[in-house]
Amino acid sequence: MGQLTWNEFSDIEGRIKLKCLEKGTHVSMHLSGLVPKALYTAWVVVFDSPGFDSTTRNIETATEHIVGWAPLGKNDGSENVFRPSASGEAQVTAIDKPDTWPNGPAGTDRKSKKCLLDEFEVHFIGGYHLDDENQGSQFRPNAVEHFAFIAVDDEFV
Repeated sequence: MGQLTWNEFSDIEGRIKLKCLEKGTHVSMHLSGLVPKALYTAWVVVFDSPGFDSTTRNIETATEHIVGWAPLGKNDGSENVFRPSASGEAQVTAIDKPDTWPNGPAGTDRKSKKCLLDEFEVHFIGGYHLDDENQGSQFRPNAVEHFAFIAVDDEFV
């Protein structure tokens, strides 16, 4: 796709469902308004209390309580890649198993809780890859955040 207008880029709708299972968290997202047939990746970002600070412009302050982030599904990034249909719709499902966070502040070795609903704050983020290339388990500058679902204390905000 060529250039996008702001209206085209911001016209995303979606819903997410989470279910705690014995082996982890079943995550299911249905999205529409995405860039048709573009490359996307889905990510999980976890914060301890008091969570993400949206009142500051300083990214280091805003993310001070970050535990870590990882691709949705397996930590190697093999399950978080998807392409919307020609109409811009996508259904993304994965089981996110408890694991250590491969990305995050130095020295972070805390495992995720058995169910992501037990974390203080969780962001589910979709990265749109401008160059149509996936970078595996790392969120690189070739992607921009295109959508997000944010859960704080079991409620989406």
